[in-house]
Amino acid sequence: MKQLKLFIVLVGFLAFACSEDDQPDVINYTEESFPDLTVSDLESIETPFASTFSSGGRVRQTAITIDEVITKLQSIFAGATIIEVEKETERGLAVWEAKVKMSSGGIIKIKVVEDLGKIIKIKGKTGPFDYDFDPEGSFITFSEARQLALNAAPGDLMSWSLELEENNQWEYEFHIVSDNRRVEVEVRGFTAEVITVKEKHEGEDDDNDGEEDEGEKEDEMEHGDDDNDHTAPTSDISTFATNIFDGVIAHSERHEFEGKVYWEVYVKNQAGAVVKIKIMEEPLSLLKIEGEVGPFDYAVEPGGDLKTFGEVVDIIFNEVQADIIQWRLDYELENGQDRWEYEFRLEGDGVRYEFTVDAHSGEITEFKEND
Repeated sequence: MKQLKLFIVLVGFLAFACSEDDQPDVINYTEESFPDLTVSDLESIETPFASTFSSGGRVRQTAITIDEVITKLQSIFAGATIIEVEKETERGLAVWEAKVKMSSGGIIKIKVVEDLGKIIKIKGKTGPFDYDFDPEGSFITFSEARQLALNAAPGDLMSWSLELEENNQWEYEFHIVSDNRRVEVEVRGFTAEVITVKEKHEGEDDDNDGEEDEGEKEDEMEHGDDDNDHTAPTSDISTFATNIFDGVIAHSERHEFEGKVYWEVYVKNQAGAVVKIKIMEEPLSLLKIEGEVGPFDYAVEPGGDLKTFGEVVDIIFNEVQADIIQWRLDYELENGQDRWEYEFRLEGDGVRYEFTVDAHSGEITEFKEND
């Protein structure tokens, strides 16, 4: 009888131990940093949506263009809107960072290595996160990974990412908030397995987005905060934006910086082009206009004594015949006065051009040509 009791106790202990092993490890949160990557590092690594971004099995001979990035992402995320594409650097590599607004309103950022045409990172920083996608190949789907994370740490999803981690292994990271804790859940990119649950404490990643807060503060000092949820603009802001560029408002964000309120309004026309207009709320005034998603055969009327977009395009096309890649209208203070300038990036026949044009006089103040 004693032997039977001992056997039962032993079985119960083993069962408890096994159940503990099935639970993900819970460790303290620490900021992660990874070394720079090279093009050769990525050539042999499977990446998300590889078949969509492939060059038909051939080694890419030229860098992927902004137009190619937009076209491929539009085919992947049907019904979504590409609202912004910018040149950035990720782990030492030049990337195109595309900002995609999903049909339900969530924002995804995707970084594509320019030289390879391979995705190096996907991040969802604002919800709702009720979408799904399959990164293809060996990857598990976003919804599978999300469910694993929420099972491991029930709560509200604040942000997520899919990126290369240590030993060049792909991982999903989910940043989750509940009543009594903030956590980061790591899920393997290729298998349905939770790696760890990382507890966050006071002062660690306060907005629970997986990014170092000090870096965010420095960026906010220069550019203002980023990636706010969509906020419907006031009628004054909406009218101001659509008077500059005729279209519908695809997305808008309200920001506060040093006691001032400004808006970033993305206006989309019937051809699918998107123009980003940055507006000060009080006094109601223009801060910046950016065009990164074409086609660029549109009209932009900034108002006042500033040259229109079309007038400046004519000035540039008198100098070169090339395709517009990106442009912006911005200003800087010079001797206490606002000096407005257009900046254009163009490409044609393998040559890249950069123009800076005085927005008041139409004078070309800077010109660069690169093979």
